[in-house]
Amino acid sequence: MKSLVGKRICLTGGTSGLGLVVANHIIRQGGELFLFLRDEAKLKDINVNDQVHPIICDLSNTKDIENAINKIKSITNELDVLINNAGLWVFGEKKLTEEGIELTWQVNVVAPFLLIEGLKELLINGNDAIIINTASALHQGYINWDDPCFEKTSFSGFLAYRQSKLAILLLTLHYATELENSIKVVSNHPGVVSTNLAQSANWFIKWFFSLFGKSPNKGAQTIIHLLENSDKAISSTYYVNKKVAKTSTPESRSSNSANRLVKLLKSNFENSYTEINVNIDIKIS
Repeated sequence: MKSLVGKRICLTGGTSGLGLVVANHIIRQGGELFLFLRDEAKLKDINVNDQVHPIICDLSNTKDIENAINKIKSITNELDVLINNAGLWVFGEKKLTEEGIELTWQVNVVAPFLLIEGLKELLINGNDAIIINTASALHQGYINWDDPCFEKTSFSGFLAYRQSKLAILLLTLHYATELENSIKVVSNHPGVVSTNLAQSANWFIKWFFSLFGKSPNKGAQTIIHLLENSDKAISSTYYVNKKVAKTSTPESRSSNSANRLVKLLKSNFENSYTEINVNIDIKIS
C-alpha cells in the first residue's frame, strides 16, 4: 500500500459502506482527510486523529454545502483529491429536500456539481489533483431534460437513480474537458456492494443486495487504487475493477449532453438557489 502522507483528501459518503473503508484507509496511510458527515455521531467507526477534519454537512441542503465549502477553505487553500462517493436510491414515494428538489437529484447530482465548482480552485492549487466520482453500471437511458425532478411525471426511484448515475458520468466528462490542464477527473463503478443503499427497499431488493453484493472492502478497491495511483489515472475515463472499462453507454460519452447538463445545473442554481453563495461561476454559456 502506498503512503498518502501529505495528501489532502475530501470525501463524501465516508461513514458507512465502501466509503468507510476508504476513509479508514486514508487515515491509516497518513492522509489528511476532510470528511463529510451529517453529524458527529457518525464518527464512531472512524479512526479519528488530528489529520481528520469532520465537515458537518447534509448534502440534501445547499446551504449546508456552502458552509462546508467555506469551512474547508478556512482550513486549507489546497486539495489533492475530491471523492464524490455519497449517493442514495429512493425506494417508494418521491421525497423532496427543504428547497423542493427531488432528493435523488439533489444528493447524487447537484451536490457533486456544487462541490466540484466550489472546490476546484483548491484542487487547481493541489499536487497532481484528481476528482473521483462514484458512478454505477445502472446509468443506461437518458436524462429527463424537461423534468429531471419528476414534477410533471410519476416518480420512479429506479429511473431517478439511473439518470443520476448517468449524470455523474456526464459531469466527469465535462469537468475532465474543462479542467484538462490542471485536474484529472475520473469515475468508477464499485459493483453491486452490500451497503446501506437499499436499506429502505422492499425485502426482495434487500435480499438481492445481501446475496449478490460484494463486501464494502472489495467495493472500495477501485477508489483506493485510483487514490494511490492518481499519477497514472487517465482523465475522463470510467474504471471498473481497477481498470479502464469500455462498458459505459454512448450517451454517457456525449459531450453535448455533458455540456447540456452543466448548463441546466448552473441555470437552476442561478434561478432556484438564489439565497446561497458558493462562489461558483454561474454564467450561462
